[in-house]
Amino acid sequence: MSKPKIDAHPSVLIAYCEKTGELLMSVYDHGYRQENYAKGSVNLIGGNPNIQDKSPMKLLEREIRAEFNPEPARKGSYKNKFDDDVLLWASGDDIEIVRKELLKGQSYKDFHTIITKDIEGGDKAGQAIFSTFYSEIDLDVMEIVRKNLLRGCVFTFEGLAGIVTIDDLKKDKRGMWAAAHGTPHILNEYFPGANISHPPEFQLEKVLGDVRDSYKDYFNEFDHYLDKRE
Repeated sequence: MSKPKIDAHPSVLIAYCEKTGELLMSVYDHGYRQENYAKGSVNLIGGNPNIQDKSPMKLLEREIRAEFNPEPARKGSYKNKFDDDVLLWASGDDIEIVRKELLKGQSYKDFHTIITKDIEGGDKAGQAIFSTFYSEIDLDVMEIVRKNLLRGCVFTFEGLAGIVTIDDLKKDKRGMWAAAHGTPHILNEYFPGANISHPPEFQLEKVLGDVRDSYKDYFNEFDHYLDKRE
């Protein structure tokens, strides 16, 4: 029997404040390449590995350090690369506080997903593993994020940050485009009864269990694209 062919393997983080019932998430803006997600869809914080990454945890740490980088913020405002808007950074100190909180992430589960055919304006057909982590966000840290968002301040160069609840996602008029990629399946597992909608072509094949220590630990079970680079 042939092994499942894995085309992508992002590491993502559930950043949740239990006291408020809110999630800190990435928000796609109009510069995102997939048009149906580029109008405010939320996604779990994280990213995809490159040739230097050796494990899902190390990848997540790299992504958080790169995305929530306080140093550019200390240089002041910057122009959005997609239009003439001048955006204001949150303070470098605030970004550093948020980054430290996100870096407390612990292993949750691996999710094996299958996209049965290309989705117009969305994801391409293929299979992926979403290595998922979680971090409990302190109330004071969530309030730092909220304060900056109300002022129109940004935390990252690419995309935006946002605060949402599960109820927000369930009621979002964008329906199956409210949450991007594997996010609905992951949140539906983490929050039983959430029932966040998703394109029918984007299916959860299996919850694999614990996130593994190295990408090499997946190669015996999967025809993994990262196996070709090592």
